[in-house]
Amino acid sequence: MDPRLVYRNKGPYQRPGGTFDHKLVSTEAEQADALDSGWFDTLPQALDANPDTAAPTRAELETKALELGIKFDGRTGDRKLGAAIEAALAPGAEIVVESPPILEAEHSDDLV
Repeated sequence: MDPRLVYRNKGPYQRPGGTFDHKLVSTEAEQADALDSGWFDTLPQALDANPDTAAPTRAELETKALELGIKFDGRTGDRKLGAAIEAALAPGAEIVVESPPILEAEHSDDLV
């Protein structure tokens, strides 16, 4: 068997409307193992079988949180960040984006 790629929905590679992953298999046994563990022979098969219902990645959560102005740091867990995003996107929710503080000059002469 010639080496070939197998695919799955969600992963590090970008596609219109989401992401995907792929890996190279070199033997029929590797291909069979991959297919048994959720991989597919073609990208369309992978996308059809696995709609984008998987949990978002950390990078996706962080991107959305930044878009919404939600504060977080490395200690903020994925579950808590996801909940904050859901709350911000809920109908009728107010999205508050905090602006950086305005620095005031120490002396009025500095404001010229």
